[in-house]
Amino acid sequence: MKTVAMDAAPDDDAALLDAFRKAREKQAKSGKSQKSQRKTREKKVQSVVDGRSLKATGRTEQLNVNIRPELKLAIAEHVKSEGVKIVDWVERVFEEALGVRAAE
Repeated sequence: MKTVAMDAAPDDDAALLDAFRKAREKQAKSGKSQKSQRKTREKKVQSVVDGRSLKATGRTEQLNVNIRPELKLAIAEHVKSEGVKIVDWVERVFEEALGVRAAE
């Protein structure tokens, strides 16, 4: 089992203090706390995807699935070559597999 020295080397302390100083300077330049910056980013995302944009496409339900990374990559490459969005492709594949057609 490895033992950890209780006294940090002076270089380590200086590097850590320097990193904290840089982080404080970056925060001071932006004028906002990290929490405030995060909240702003979240609001921006929420404003892009609102209920109206989902209702316009008829997509009001959410379906989450976990897939293998290589399958996700293959799907992304396929839809890119077709020039469609993943959600459009997935809906079409599901509709074809179930023999149903979405109301248009």
